[in-house]
Amino acid sequence: MSAWGNYTPGAASSYGDKGKGKGKNIWRGERLPDITYAGETLSSCRKDIYNKHPTVRGWDAQTVHLIRLANNIEILEEDRPVDVLAPVNTLDVSSLPEESIKSLRRDMKIETPSPIQMQVWPAAMSGRDLIGVAPTGSGKTLAYLVPMFEHCKAQVGAMRNDEDCGPQALILVPNADLARQIKRTFENTWRANQLLKMELIIPGEKRENYRPCEILVASPGRLLDFLRHNEKTKSGFLRNFFRRTTFVVVDEADSLMVKERDRDGEQHTFEILKSLRSDIQMLYFTATWDDQLPMEINKIFPRNGERPMPREPLLSVIVNGKTLSACKNVQQIFLRRNGPDLDRDPRSMFLNKFWKQDSGKNDALHNLLYWAIQDGQKRNDVGNSKILVFTNAKETVARLTDLLKENDHPVVGLTGDTWQGDRNRIVMDFADPNKTDKLILVTTDMLGRGIDFTTCRCVILYEFPHHRNGVREYVHRIGRTGRAGREGFAVTLLDEHEGDFRHCKDITQVLEASEQETPRWMVEESYSHKKHLQTYWRRQDQLRRERGPEDREDPAETANGAEASQTEQGGEAYGNAHKEGKVPCSPYYCLERLLEELGASFLPSLEKERQMPSVF
Repeated sequence: MSAWGNYTPGAASSYGDKGKGKGKNIWRGERLPDITYAGETLSSCRKDIYNKHPTVRGWDAQTVHLIRLANNIEILEEDRPVDVLAPVNTLDVSSLPEESIKSLRRDMKIETPSPIQMQVWPAAMSGRDLIGVAPTGSGKTLAYLVPMFEHCKAQVGAMRNDEDCGPQALILVPNADLARQIKRTFENTWRANQLLKMELIIPGEKRENYRPCEILVASPGRLLDFLRHNEKTKSGFLRNFFRRTTFVVVDEADSLMVKERDRDGEQHTFEILKSLRSDIQMLYFTATWDDQLPMEINKIFPRNGERPMPREPLLSVIVNGKTLSACKNVQQIFLRRNGPDLDRDPRSMFLNKFWKQDSGKNDALHNLLYWAIQDGQKRNDVGNSKILVFTNAKETVARLTDLLKENDHPVVGLTGDTWQGDRNRIVMDFADPNKTDKLILVTTDMLGRGIDFTTCRCVILYEFPHHRNGVREYVHRIGRTGRAGREGFAVTLLDEHEGDFRHCKDITQVLEASEQETPRWMVEESYSHKKHLQTYWRRQDQLRRERGPEDREDPAETANGAEASQTEQGGEAYGNAHKEGKVPCSPYYCLERLLEELGASFLPSLEKERQMPSVF
């Protein structure tokens, strides 16, 4: 049976690597009923709970500017720099309750807030809607959990009163592993908390296990299933469920609000947000800035049937600028077959010897793994020197896992097909420094975002992300190491024959933004960007013809949801035209697809394809 046999057109899951049969249910595609709260009496929403500390109140504009400058913080209002809400550079001036400060110091070992926390805490507790942008591993989770905790405590008349009562605060995340991590962080930070309860609605958790709570963490797809099921069986459930929800966080917002729409057209996140009250406070967080994100946010309010609520302009809190950059604690190393790199440090020159001209990727991977394990043994810290290997497809995960086991590597594989119980155990064991029997984890992009592995010292990209925004996913992948100020390194295997060199231009920009030296050979290859693009699409055309229509992969099952399979098949030109609304109207595109179905080899130059006018 071909992969297409398990594929439901238009179906999307809450994470990219779907696994077998995930995401298929009888409610998929049904829209939630339109909900308005006009004329209803709702519990009050107290957003501004910030009481500025006397020390902060005494700072002048120059002091505030210097604090932001020292921490590379930029705050914008409608894309214009503004001087509002001074950052809090210590816990003592944060205006948090004493018990919260003690918990952060005792349980989370935090003495000084991270840059994103410095600015988001006062802004969020002042009731402002905002976008928080900061590198991976910079403390974004606590940046929104702390003001969320204080917001929920401050609400009056919003207590749980029946079994269908919904949450006060909602956190939307792209996958189940990130949801569980958020819950662990919440429980570890507020161990003595008896007032606020957190629940999960995610893949692997049964619908009937849900209990009324103050904070709900959910993946959009699974939450929609939950809402659709209960709305069918209980009249008025949806209206009652979100009556007291006044604080919403969208984590990995670029994935849930921009890529979700590009991927399959089913806007799960928007379907949920349109069912909420108009006076809610909204926070969006991401590690990579996307220019489309503010435009997508502006589509949420106002809604039909409701009087537009006066809302202050959206704030953007940006750490390290809008330019795509990686965590500076992660040393980025790029290997090519027998490619001496004299521009880099001795460690990089040593690693380059691992991939010789007459050897393949597998040999290079073996050498890298042996070296990384020995490095941990020499430092006498094996438990905190684990290795994460990323591939683009679950079939590659299975193949590599078997191959590495044959060579006696302590390895385990994880994909969307992994049973949920095993998946939880694998992730927990990898995050535990005391579990050293499986030092290597091979996976797909399902673990590429948000997951905090403090035990991971090395990330190896066996395959570079091959979709249109591959360099963004690269930044997220290598962000699994170098967490919370720790040192890490990322080794990427770039193969010219697989079209990886077409990303050299974008990679050089990431290295420059991360203040790391760019290899001389990569700079030279970036000048041949167009040539590498054409090479890649010729290679993809050849692979499609070799597979045939019956053996093509399910586009929803490849890495990160195989972002818009049409973009993969039509090339960069298709992706650009799709954004402009010109595809599939282009006659050139239709002719290419027709010849492809007839089995013809037809790949015009990208330059000609760009010049073809649209029918309209």
